[in-house]
Amino acid sequence: MLAYYKSRTEITREFGVSEGAVRNWIRKAIDGKLSLQLIELNNTQYILKNSHNFNLIHLLVAKGQKFRPNESRLTVTVPDEVYNILDETQIHALMADLKANKNISFKFAYLGDGSKNWHTLMRQYDYGCNQKDAYLLKQSLNLILDHYNDDTVFNIIDIGCGTAEPIFQFLTDLKSAGKLNSYTALDISESILKLNKEVITAAFPTVPYDNIVADFETRSLQRKIFQNSYLGNTKTINLALCLGGTLYNYEDYIISLYHIRDALSPLDKLIISNPFLGNDLDNYSFDNYLGSDFKKFINWFPSLLGFNEENCSEIQGYNEKTGFREYHIVMNRDVELCFEKYQTNILFKKYDKIRFCLGRKDTFEHIQNTAKLAGLKSSWIIKHPSSNSVMYMLGKV
Repeated sequence: MLAYYKSRTEITREFGVSEGAVRNWIRKAIDGKLSLQLIELNNTQYILKNSHNFNLIHLLVAKGQKFRPNESRLTVTVPDEVYNILDETQIHALMADLKANKNISFKFAYLGDGSKNWHTLMRQYDYGCNQKDAYLLKQSLNLILDHYNDDTVFNIIDIGCGTAEPIFQFLTDLKSAGKLNSYTALDISESILKLNKEVITAAFPTVPYDNIVADFETRSLQRKIFQNSYLGNTKTINLALCLGGTLYNYEDYIISLYHIRDALSPLDKLIISNPFLGNDLDNYSFDNYLGSDFKKFINWFPSLLGFNEENCSEIQGYNEKTGFREYHIVMNRDVELCFEKYQTNILFKKYDKIRFCLGRKDTFEHIQNTAKLAGLKSSWIIKHPSSNSVMYMLGKV
């Protein structure tokens, strides 16, 4: 059976067009006025999923945008709060990403008021991801210890640390066993790091504590971690944790892995956790993103920029090509976004899609391939017994 789009809605979500436009295309194809390739099933015409139709639909979308008048264009000025939240490098990265890729990096959701929103979300709900990570870390403790001598102790490097809920019991177990040498929190958000310090220093007052403001997507962690904590002492090991699917907030997660890998000595390890793909249909199921409170958290930064309900709508779907669950803003009108401080205007046209959130589920094959691409190798992989969550440990090849 040839692959085809099951509904007009599926096409509108993928290409950011109206259902009326899709109906017109199908009508023109039936009349021989458009070379769109169709398949008829039960007296209904469907658009085939192939490269010819994919390229043609993109041309049709671009043509529709080109000939739309400008009278309805809205100019939105980016508020000063954005400049207070982001540093100059982040502002330039945001503008470049919006221009080139129509993308807003999800990491900005954790800055400014986003850290409060996130912390409130974690406090109000029995957040399943944290519970799963805590369980998997407990199961992995002996697997970790088996790699090292009995006198080995660990520097825990918590990447994308939050307030350390999922690793709290793990730290407790390490300390009870005399294995916890130090704890370092690393996050993009200074306000989240303040919360982290309050929690960790209160619970573990005698454990050496440090925190680092860093964006591991854009720069190596080598100078921040490796040079400061590895001096050839084989009894003290860096154990880096990147939990809760943090790595897959970024489409170019291999670059992020390179930056983490740079900070690892040959004896150090990296532990990652992520949702796990159980079957094909499960690609579409990321339930934690569907709740209104989580939507409020991920939407707050795009809304601050000016992408609000008046100017756009929200769609989500699975990108088969990249393997990511993606969340997009779809423009309801032409909007010119003005960064006055940097004398930069960016035009978004009606039906343009702007991606602002990503998520990916792992398979065992994907874990191995990812490790290989990043110059790492897996030591073990464990799966949660009652849910689709997986945790695995990587080290340098």
